Amino acid sequence: MNFNINETQSMLISSAKEVLSNKYDLKLINKRIDTKSNYLSGWKELQEQGFMGMLAKESIGGYGLSFHEFSLIMEVWGTYLCSGPIIENSIAGVLTLQKYNESKFSDTIKKIIRNQCVITTPLSNQFYEKGNIPEIKKIQNKMYISGSLCKVPFFELSTHIIFIAKQNNNPKIMILPTNKINIEKVIFDLLGNKLVNIYIENNEISDKNFIGDDNNTHEIIDFMMNHIIISKCSEMIGASEAVLNKTIDYIKNREQFGRSLASFQSIQHKISEIFTLISETKELSRYLSKIISSNQKKHSSLIKIKCNESLNTIIWDAHQLHGAIGFTWDYGLHLYTRKILMNKSVLGDTEFHSKILLS
Repeated sequence: MNFNINETQSMLISSAKEVLSNKYDLKLINKRIDTKSNYLSGWKELQEQGFMGMLAKESIGGYGLSFHEFSLIMEVWGTYLCSGPIIENSIAGVLTLQKYNESKFSDTIKKIIRNQCVITTPLSNQFYEKGNIPEIKKIQNKMYISGSLCKVPFFELSTHIIFIAKQNNNPKIMILPTNKINIEKVIFDLLGNKLVNIYIENNEISDKNFIGDDNNTHEIIDFMMNHIIISKCSEMIGASEAVLNKTIDYIKNREQFGRSLASFQSIQHKISEIFTLISETKELSRYLSKIISSNQKKHSSLIKIKCNESLNTIIWDAHQLHGAIGFTWDYGLHLYTRKILMNKSVLGDTEFHSKILLS
């Protein structure tokens, strides 16, 4: 099954695999968890190959690819356990700025494409975990913003941050340079990636820092979150496919009672179930990535629920088939377990998205 992938998209996937597989190293990812190193697998490689321009229009120096094609790259990204602000730059950065304020932010978009600007965003924490919302105040005809933001990913790597603020209790989408923002606390996620809590203290802002206007703020938030959710789901699907391949390799080589584990019918049935779950989840994700829009929150909620439930089942079935070796540090299955469980816990759980579907 190729899920309607055309020749150009197949070449794009092959190109991403070639770039990312060369730097794929489970030992370095384990070391990042152990020592809290700054190793980011895949990020520099995609930057150097120009992938930051995937979603940008050709007229401003990008590739002009569709979001569907970006989601295919995210599957490969998940397969090789890559880390870096690719979603932040491509969705919150290029795609959103291009759609809602292209003329205003054309220079910023071009800098993202050239790797001269790196975007981060704590939108997941703000939107789904009800995180802090900085406040904008006007003093003597000047505007200032103050407040905390929590669990900001890749902050020290970034040059700008996009987040939700409020002015007179009305939401605003802001973009600020990070060089005048203070780090308050550093924590680490399950894969050793650094998350920081930051504080913005009376930073002066102007109209150039606002994305959108009073009429489309909610639309922009929905646009970003819908695209980020499907991107993260694509990443989870790629990780799940790697788990399946790893499991198949293991049961082919592992012998029990004088036979390969792969020769037992019950094992074959379980592998078939895993393959079916991944295939139906992937097909749904790819279809939704083609028809996504800013006013279809139910579509992104549908695939998030599907990933939360199906891929969670897959990872624990894989551990059952591996037995004890699946929990060992050097084997690496635990890294995929961490990736899938971590993505399950962000951007809203099953209960949250079920309420959206039922609304």
